Amino acid sequence: MRTLFMIDQVPETGIALIDGDEGHHAATVLRIEVGEEILISDGRGNWGEAKVVERSKKSISCEITKTGALKESEIRLTCIQALPKSDRVRETLELLTEGGVDEILPWAANQSIAKWNDKLDGQRKWQSQVRESSKQARRFRIPEVTKIATSNEMKERCTQFDLILIFHESAKATITKVLADISDGEYKKIAIVIGPEGGISASEIEIFESMGGKLVKMGVPVFRSAHAGVAALAAIQTAFKMW
Repeated sequence: MRTLFMIDQVPETGIALIDGDEGHHAATVLRIEVGEEILISDGRGNWGEAKVVERSKKSISCEITKTGALKESEIRLTCIQALPKSDRVRETLELLTEGGVDEILPWAANQSIAKWNDKLDGQRKWQSQVRESSKQARRFRIPEVTKIATSNEMKERCTQFDLILIFHESAKATITKVLADISDGEYKKIAIVIGPEGGISASEIEIFESMGGKLVKMGVPVFRSAHAGVAALAAIQTAFKMW
């Protein structure tokens, strides 16, 4: 399996240098050797196949053998993810990234136990984790982590979406039924709402429903907040024939 490394720009031909933290990780931690084939990407959809031609303690140089650009999907998937407990953050972001999310909107829900004392720092940490998860999942386009929002700010933040799906265990309609009814519609920006372990409050449901949100459930078993997003993404991408 080829290892993916992120660089600022993917050259069409010639030599690409991987240095800085990425280069140190490649040369010292992973001990990538001359002659190995790797993948590189700028995280914006552009990618390249390359062969390592030189290695130092803090960098590797590789010769580009093939390049391409990942076509952007017509449907953009956003997960409005309630802040999980600190020991679940990494797992949550890894699963969302592997599941194909395009954007993650951190949500300070009423029942969220975790708090961000420094909003910018929290956003940076989530974005850094998503970047690392993208390399593991070999995604050439890194999902974007937006600034955090409170429940009261959701009306303003949700105006961009064509479809909002609120996942809640008390919902009457199953995701299968809801998606069967709407999958032929013209939906380009879809948001899934994943609440905290303590659940989504009635007032929060009202906020999302006032924006056209649909209350849905995924089945009898109750998912952890960290796991619900990836299950929802899988169902949506299957229904919309994205997979």
